[in-house]
Amino acid sequence: MKLLPKFLGGCVAIKIVGAVVFIVVWLRQPIPPRPDLSHYHPATSIEIRALEKMVFDEGTAENWLALGKTYLFFGLFPEAEYC
Repeated sequence: MKLLPKFLGGCVAIKIVGAVVFIVVWLRQPIPPRPDLSHYHPATSIEIRALEKMVFDEGTAENWLALGKTYLFFGLFPEAEYC
């Protein structure tokens, strides 16, 4: 019976460590760059912001690639390189 509290305490400690690791990994994820789009057509700006939102929400490699290609197409070369 003395082993059960130690086992449960170990399980709680493992869960706490796992939660901390998850939070640190989540906070270290890169965020997409936010270029100045004021000189572009409003429809273009909306489309680029929608792609940025997809990258921020999902973060898949395909979304990063699409955002990078869009930046490259519109001449935003430093942002495209970042993606």
